[in-house]
Amino acid sequence: MGAGFVRNTLDTSPKDADHLMNIEILKEAVPELANNLNVSTSWQGQAGLRSQTVDYLPLVGQVGLADSRVWTFSALGSKGYAYAPICSELLAGLICGEMLPLARQMVERLSPNRKSVTKKI
Repeated sequence: MGAGFVRNTLDTSPKDADHLMNIEILKEAVPELANNLNVSTSWQGQAGLRSQTVDYLPLVGQVGLADSRVWTFSALGSKGYAYAPICSELLAGLICGEMLPLARQMVERLSPNRKSVTKKI
């Protein structure tokens, strides 16, 4: 029902506090439904990890040199629903050499070879 965003952790165990937060959000959004839930039952959930870059932009394009046969479309983080459609069009356009759906500046910002991704930390 809800997704949390906890920085700097690899812990994927569901937390009771997260369940309670989701219940409170549901009460605000749809009180009729929340009032019909039996919150005393044992809630279940799951947690996972999403890959993302330090600048929060996905990686879309050819990896490495121009003759590389490795392409990527990854690191969408929590914005996959927003990025997936346009980035899919971009990747197809890059691979096929077609007109791209984004400005050159944005294509460069999404490149897997950009400085914010390739610089040493």
